[in-house]
Amino acid sequence: GLGAFFEAIVRAHGYWQFGPAFRALAAGWLIFCTSLASLRAARLLLPNSGLPLRWSGAFCCGMWLATVGFHALRALHGFAIGWALLGGTALLAASLLLWRDQWPLAICVWREARAIREVGRQIRRSRYAAFWVMFAGGGALLALRSLIIPPLGWDTMTYHAPRAAQWVQTGKFTFDPGVGGYDFYRHFFAGAEVLMAWAMLPFHSDLFLNLASVVQWIGLGLSAWALARAMGLREPFASTSACVLMFTPVLQLEVSSGYVELALNAALLHGIAVALVCLRRPSFGAILMCALSLGVATGIKLP
Repeated sequence: GLGAFFEAIVRAHGYWQFGPAFRALAAGWLIFCTSLASLRAARLLLPNSGLPLRWSGAFCCGMWLATVGFHALRALHGFAIGWALLGGTALLAASLLLWRDQWPLAICVWREARAIREVGRQIRRSRYAAFWVMFAGGGALLALRSLIIPPLGWDTMTYHAPRAAQWVQTGKFTFDPGVGGYDFYRHFFAGAEVLMAWAMLPFHSDLFLNLASVVQWIGLGLSAWALARAMGLREPFASTSACVLMFTPVLQLEVSSGYVELALNAALLHGIAVALVCLRRPSFGAILMCALSLGVATGIKLP
């Protein structure tokens, strides 16, 4: 089939000659497809929401789509880069075709780009611009560290990473024996390991595993920002409180460790923020988004 065709392309001319370039492009394509689909879903479910709630919603939709995609592929014993490319392309096509008259994807992307420019303009004009530069510099250092230091958290080495690595190696949802107390740990909830498996899939290594934790750290900041706004906190206090939360020592150490609490708390805080908004303005989309986010959090670990 087409999945086998893509796998054959990867193996053509040897893995180290042609494979890495193809796999890098494949990783970029999967990120692109998931990002657009998540943005579309967030706008559909939360059409009148503010920027923090919408962006954190897009992040949680991305985790949900990654979870659903993994389980769909593993049911076919096809968790491989070829099948993943087909699934990502189908997801992008669905995003382009569904509700295109009401919410054209191009308009959604244009509005988000305009929102990003407006945020940048507000930061440049703010009297606290120097603090935002400091926050950005600290975040850049954390991202750089994630590319240098391997994930060496104790839970990561004992069961988080081994479980994800087994799924990448076998292409299916397996409970094969592991080291140490893995026979006990393997029965824990595995929502975060699904995200780790996606990060390992393109290169069959932990190269981008820590970089995924940086993305989850940013998602946690967005969810904290959305929760602060949902609680009635005004700017610049809402965004500043979210940044202070991100740079607390315990959360900085979570980055590059491979622990699952970043994704867990990002989904949990967003679910609480949407619940608060839904209490004031009930809507089916908000209820669905709240259930989606809290479901992702519960799948990672019972909060």
